[in-house]
Amino acid sequence: MKKLIQLRSQTGGIALLLAAALLAPAALAQDSTSSIRGIVRDDNGPIPLATVAAVDASSGFRLETTAGEDGRFNLAGLKPGTYEVTVASEAYQPQTETVQILLGQDVQAEFVLGLSEVFLDEVTVIGDATPLLIDTRGSEVSTNITTKQIEQLPQSSRNFLGFAALAPGVRFTDNQDDAGQKFRSGGADSRQVNVFIDGLSYKNDVLPGGAFMQENSRGNPFPQNAVQEFRVLTQNYKAEFEKAAAAVITAVTKSGGNEYHGEVFYFTQDKDMVTQDDFAKATQLMSNVSAVSTKVRQEKAEALRRYTAAMIKTSRFYSENKEQWVTDMAKLRPDIATVDLQALWDQFRTSWSVNGFMNPALYQKTSDYLYSTEDFADVPRIELNAWVDPSLVDAVLKELGVHPGWDEPGRPI
Repeated sequence: MKKLIQLRSQTGGIALLLAAALLAPAALAQDSTSSIRGIVRDDNGPIPLATVAAVDASSGFRLETTAGEDGRFNLAGLKPGTYEVTVASEAYQPQTETVQILLGQDVQAEFVLGLSEVFLDEVTVIGDATPLLIDTRGSEVSTNITTKQIEQLPQSSRNFLGFAALAPGVRFTDNQDDAGQKFRSGGADSRQVNVFIDGLSYKNDVLPGGAFMQENSRGNPFPQNAVQEFRVLTQNYKAEFEKAAAAVITAVTKSGGNEYHGEVFYFTQDKDMVTQDDFAKATQLMSNVSAVSTKVRQEKAEALRRYTAAMIKTSRFYSENKEQWVTDMAKLRPDIATVDLQALWDQFRTSWSVNGFMNPALYQKTSDYLYSTEDFADVPRIELNAWVDPSLVDAVLKELGVHPGWDEPGRPI
């Protein structure tokens, strides 16, 4: 049984009937386009030889067809987007409706020509929203990711495939230290998926890992802002989607329009929005411990004193000379941009060992915290004076003086 959704204009002319009963589409190149098909009629029945034209609202691309003797028409090969559909015949003035179609949709629309009152049935339109035509009869289980979702939803990378996780049963991982970014469907391995961009398969037949950018196939040649929208198919898709046993993604890239536009994006993290967890706060000196054996401490006391003094002098110098640190580091790491080195100095500024970081009070705090955790519950306690010896740093600080810096000595010198 067909359910019709009817849109009619006040001053007349045209009514758009969206039918939940859809005709079987002709197979297009890996679902990279959409189509609108249906019938033109008036209150007396089908209107033969009516002209139906669709104009892309962004680019001005126009596709026109003529309805048959039975009033039926087919506008195939449309890119997803918003279209102004105009219907005209000898008996009626041309009438236009603006509609939106998604990627891979094959929808049926009935255009009713004639005067009528306004009425919308079973359509939810908020504000001035454009009616969205949806394929509700196709057997494929799929999820469309729209342009608005790609532009407005947050994610941790610029990889558009991250949005595939919006489809039920699809999981996207972002692990650069393991096997890279990849997506998988249900319980299937990621090698069972495939990605089509503008109808072209990107299956990697040489390296393992499914489609491009997965496993050993690192790199994504299509950044997020280059993709207009895409579709995630998880079940019942056609055999034309080759080399896939799990999910299939079919995407279309953006094309030019009639208006100049561009995008600017940047990554930033406000350090005021970042805080340490309880462990980091309680064990803040653990990464600054320099350990030597008692034998080395006794036999190379003078060398250790000179080394400690040099480290403290160097820390004090660079903590007060940002540009010099950036200049010297640029010689050692020419691969790091100057602006990044400057940002690193800002982060390191409060971490310079200007007083040797030998603060018994903070070491005691760290020790107390560790022994209070479950991991150290059965570990015999070792008192601080058994492994912390501040005398070497004390001797150097008496020689150099205490710096009014960030790592306070924590004891009278």
